[in-house]
Amino acid sequence: MVPRIPPGVLARSLAHLTHVMMTLGNMRENGVRSLAITCGALWCHRPALDVSGYADDVTVPSLGPRMVCTMCGAVGADARPNWNERVPVSLFCRNP
Repeated sequence: MVPRIPPGVLARSLAHLTHVMMTLGNMRENGVRSLAITCGALWCHRPALDVSGYADDVTVPSLGPRMVCTMCGAVGADARPNWNERVPVSLFCRNP
């Protein structure tokens, strides 16, 4: 049997946490230089966008709604860090 959490207990315990959006500067510190873009139409293409020319204080989610797809013309996209380009971290030796 799973114990039940009384209403409001979880909300009070998580009240001190704040939602902080990732910035391009933080993304670059983690080894990622581009965004993986998903077109608002979902059936369209998924390009990667180099954001090295943008300021460090720009938040990653703020870029998506402004994008216009060059293939289908859909407005709005899902912009996320392109973690695939990040250099894998080895647990056994230092990366060069």
